[in-house]
Amino acid sequence: MFIVKMMGELCRMNNNFGKKTEDHLNKNDEKSKKKEKKPSIKAELAIAKKEIANQKEEKADMQAELDIADKEVDDQKEEKADLEAELVIVNKEVANQKEEKADVEAELATTIKELANQITLRKEALEKIEQIMHYDSLTGFPNRVRLEDKLRHEINIAKRHEKRIGILFLDLDGFKPVRNTLGQFQEGEFIKTVAVRLKNLVQESDIVARLGGDKFIIMIQNPENSEFVRTVANKIITAFRQPFEVNQNEIYVTVSIGISVFPRDGETHEDLIKNAELAMYKAKEKGKNQSVLCTTIMKEIIRENMKLSNGLYRALERDELEVYYQPQISQDTKKIVGLEALLRWNHPGLGVVPPGKFIFLAEQNGLIIPIGKWVLHTVCKQNKAWQEAGLTPIRIAVNLSIIQFQNLEIMSQINEVLEATNLLPKYLELEITESIAMRDTVYIIDVLNTFQKMGIYISIDDFGTEFSSLQYLKLLPINRIKIPMPFIQGINIDKRDEWIIETIIVLARKMGLAVIAEGVETRQQDSFLKKRLCGGIQGYYYYKPMPAKDIEVLLHTNS
Repeated sequence: MFIVKMMGELCRMNNNFGKKTEDHLNKNDEKSKKKEKKPSIKAELAIAKKEIANQKEEKADMQAELDIADKEVDDQKEEKADLEAELVIVNKEVANQKEEKADVEAELATTIKELANQITLRKEALEKIEQIMHYDSLTGFPNRVRLEDKLRHEINIAKRHEKRIGILFLDLDGFKPVRNTLGQFQEGEFIKTVAVRLKNLVQESDIVARLGGDKFIIMIQNPENSEFVRTVANKIITAFRQPFEVNQNEIYVTVSIGISVFPRDGETHEDLIKNAELAMYKAKEKGKNQSVLCTTIMKEIIRENMKLSNGLYRALERDELEVYYQPQISQDTKKIVGLEALLRWNHPGLGVVPPGKFIFLAEQNGLIIPIGKWVLHTVCKQNKAWQEAGLTPIRIAVNLSIIQFQNLEIMSQINEVLEATNLLPKYLELEITESIAMRDTVYIIDVLNTFQKMGIYISIDDFGTEFSSLQYLKLLPINRIKIPMPFIQGINIDKRDEWIIETIIVLARKMGLAVIAEGVETRQQDSFLKKRLCGGIQGYYYYKPMPAKDIEVLLHTNS
């Protein structure tokens, strides 16, 4: 617009200039005409020249302005070209950004999809973990962890609304021989069949949980009273009279049930379960296949056991444990031919505590491992000391619990003890119970073979008190059978006990095994065993268990 305006102005100036020039020439003519008339025309011509010079200057200025305008136009054209080039670049960048945006959106969609998949997988994993942690893998029923969580919750509700909760602790009777006849798959199928029957015998609101093996717990919601809970227990016992069908095989088992009721038998889930379990063991002791309610006496036993358990943790470091020894007599010579080591606990408040009261507690809390090692070391060290004192070398028997036997380090521990005390292995006897021998037969045989190769003497205790199998007796590498006290007490009282004793003695002799009777307390018992050629005798009729110092005096006399 500025350029057009300038061009117009320039034309107008040219026209004016032409007109003025023409007028000026006309005037000059007139002046020349008038010159003749007037002498001042020359002055007017000078003025006109000056005006023409001014006009030329104006034209030059306008031309300069026009050049500047042209340059500005060129600059604007260059700027426009640059802007257009930049616009092309910007458009390209916008296009690239759109592509990048599309790629990012695609990646984001993929990421969101992957994240959704991961969330799903994590959720499924958490559900699996929840299932593993809180439910039994075989039956799908709640396990102990889940049961305890639920029981804690229900106890809080019951406290607010003054309701009751019933706990049934169930254990199958005679499951071991059943398990031994079933394969692993059939055993699992049997347990699942038992679980289904239990579930069908209780209400929908009740919880059936499996603790593992053949143990179950049933939580009964808000029963009317203790008798209602017992009615449920007896209903279960009656239902178990019907056989269980597994792969077209009929399996018969009975069940022992212990009962506890909130709040009478405990206000915490631990107390309720412990009291029900204790009542279950009482049902076992009373002959099995029955239910037993928890009583005040049972709860007193639990409190005493808790006190013993707490003290047992410090018993070793406080030097409260002591080994007693009970002599074993040759029936022929009446000489002491061996000793059995028996653990005693000198409790600071309860006095001397016999092993029957605390050994099972040590097994439950794992203390039997360090305690058992201490006993082995003490016995071997003492035996070596007696030999070095010139006493006749004899063998000392030490009892091994199932927990010790299952410890994979038991062989190395015994070897270390023998090396540390420098005692020959033939002077150490290891006693295992029949129940241990029936656990994992292959493992037991391997361990016992290792012990025998070392030269250690092996005997089997409590023979005939469990579900004895002559097959085990044939396979197990043992040296001696111990006839348990319950049979000995039946001498002159129950002919069946006498027949069992006679059978064991004959069986042992035929198999080339030594035999010893424990718990002999009367002359009649001793006489009966002598007539049946029982090689060894152990019991109060000859000697009670004694501390090492008293045994040492006895051994000097024996020598």
